[in-house]
Amino acid sequence: MPSISYPASTTTITGAVTIPGSVTVGNFPANQAVTVTNTGTAQAIPINTATITPTASTNNSTVVQLSPNAVFTGTAEDVSTFTDLDVSILSDQDSAINGASFQFSIDGTTWNFPLAFSVIANQGVYLSIAPRAQFFRLVYTNGPVTTTTLNIKIFKYAVTRSTYQTNVESNVIAGQGVDVVKAVLNAEAPNGQFPVTTFVNVQANTAGALLVDTSASPGGNDVNLNGLNTFQTSQYAVDTTAVQITSSPLSGRSSLGLKALTISGSTVYIGNDSSVTTTTGYPLVNGDSLQMDLIATQEIWAISDNAGQTLCAIEIGD
Repeated sequence: MPSISYPASTTTITGAVTIPGSVTVGNFPANQAVTVTNTGTAQAIPINTATITPTASTNNSTVVQLSPNAVFTGTAEDVSTFTDLDVSILSDQDSAINGASFQFSIDGTTWNFPLAFSVIANQGVYLSIAPRAQFFRLVYTNGPVTTTTLNIKIFKYAVTRSTYQTNVESNVIAGQGVDVVKAVLNAEAPNGQFPVTTFVNVQANTAGALLVDTSASPGGNDVNLNGLNTFQTSQYAVDTTAVQITSSPLSGRSSLGLKALTISGSTVYIGNDSSVTTTTGYPLVNGDSLQMDLIATQEIWAISDNAGQTLCAIEIGD
């Protein structure tokens, strides 16, 4: 189908041309004239002009100020011919919690499908909302302080608009509308070889922790990405004879941190049993730290080249 787009001021088709259907003329501003001159046999030529001029929602926009906890209730309007509602709200006072309620209705009487946001004082809110039903209204509930600069503007668009956008280095601030994305993570199974490979969905347990198999066998170990439950700290005097560190380890320990506090020129050496020496151990001088994923059943020992040294330990539990 032929298509004519603004800003070309004149498009001429000469000669014998057959155009089945209609000619679509799109992206024209509202004040752009479209003229069709037919010099041959009289024939109806349908012209479809598409514009993106928004329609103001006067029934649900307001600049009327609200007293404490007062409510503005907009009037139902048919939004069935629109794909986006652009909402801009600015207030010098906080709204009630979820005070900006965008409500939709099948019949214009019973209001369901609500979408609610909280408005923070002096922080502009922009939302682009797709209609949930034929009719729409805004119900705005003010917070505990009278507003002096409340301004709510809503425009209806027949084209899809963007949602909230921000700089990549900025966090999404509270009260802004964002797209909700649900996705499935898919990973290559062990021993997969190109071009024949097997991909499986990554799973989680009922608590939302990812299930990670640390071996190539079926099954898996829960890796909890939430905060760990417990930890304990201790300090040990380290001399020239090997001493066991965390001889009464934290139950369920998964990680161990060590830090040396030594006299200048002295070194503490770390090993995995009582045979550790100053020539076989891992050295730590004053201020050095060591972090290891170490279960409670694994022993750890320390020895120093000089008496009177201190080794600090922190154990992390699952």
